[in-house]
Amino acid sequence: MRNPHSSVRRSILAAMLGLIAASPVASAATLRVRPLTTHPSEQQAPAIYQQRIVWQDQRNGSWDIFLYDLSAQQEQPLTTAAGDQIAPAIWEHRVVWADQSSGRVEFVLHDVLTGQQQRITPITAALPTTTIWGERIVWIAADRNHDLWVYDIPSGTQQMLNASSYDDRRPPALWRDRLVHNDFLNGPFSWFALEYHFNTSLDRFLVFSFDTKKQEWPAIWEDRMVVQEFEIPDAHPNIFLYDLATDERRQITTDPQDQFLPAIWGERIVWEDHRQGNADIFLYDLATGQEQPVVTDPAAQRHPKISENAIVWEDTRSGNTDIYLAEIDPTAAVPRHTLATGIEAYHFVNLAWGKAFDTAQNRFLYTYGMEFGFSPL
Repeated sequence: MRNPHSSVRRSILAAMLGLIAASPVASAATLRVRPLTTHPSEQQAPAIYQQRIVWQDQRNGSWDIFLYDLSAQQEQPLTTAAGDQIAPAIWEHRVVWADQSSGRVEFVLHDVLTGQQQRITPITAALPTTTIWGERIVWIAADRNHDLWVYDIPSGTQQMLNASSYDDRRPPALWRDRLVHNDFLNGPFSWFALEYHFNTSLDRFLVFSFDTKKQEWPAIWEDRMVVQEFEIPDAHPNIFLYDLATDERRQITTDPQDQFLPAIWGERIVWEDHRQGNADIFLYDLATGQEQPVVTDPAAQRHPKISENAIVWEDTRSGNTDIYLAEIDPTAAVPRHTLATGIEAYHFVNLAWGKAFDTAQNRFLYTYGMEFGFSPL
């Protein structure tokens, strides 16, 4: 793959700053926090969609997948077979997870409404990380490039989406026809968040600076993407919001300590926050401009996820890892808000991927064409 470093550096202009308005004064949302699990074993990797929460659970000796229905206030195991079942993802009534019982990673698709399960065997070896939206499941190949693959549920077909140029990749995130993911395209620290459109097969990576920014762990809701981002060589990430419809960028956190692993739903963004010396969970409301802690227990709270008025995370206050839930007062729901404060323009680069087999090296080589764009702010 050719390296775009020199041409990109000449093409990128300094970002234009937007006007910063004062945030409105608002009261914090009312939260009700409770544990979902209390078993002394390990419960990890929660995921949530609307009223359903899934996680991996070790109470039976190996990892199983459990589900909790908030509307029914009921917990149930989805797997109890021997071997590890890990890393669940959920969309509506569909749950997908990685099954390692055969010695290689396969995926299992479970329908909560019918109880039916479908086994998906990747064409190439896969990492035990996946995401689902609608009729699509996306995972990461376990080869040295860590390519992205998509599975179409109605047709049962698998397709490679694009190639990575590095031997590491963070989990992707889906929303309708939009996929956001990480890649390593240029230079020793050039991690970028990319936006892939299934209807155009076009990757667009979101550029603020090729030389000094590192973006990781993207999450998406409609046309809003959140990432953890930091200046190089500073190693303390903050949370940033990208509006993919308007090409606007906004910094959400400014604390000098670490803010990790953002998630977004509607007007609300959650993340893992280390400003008090340990891992806590914080919440930001875009409509009110209000930031507040969700939990600040002296133990560690990690890996938050949010859907509608519910936030879930891993919590170690009992000596093991449990799954905790914070429910936001539903009367605090707010309409969609247009970004107006602290926004900046960002740049984007469209990538058109190509693939060719190199017989001399006995492997596929990947290329991409580039088209530069600038936000209109």
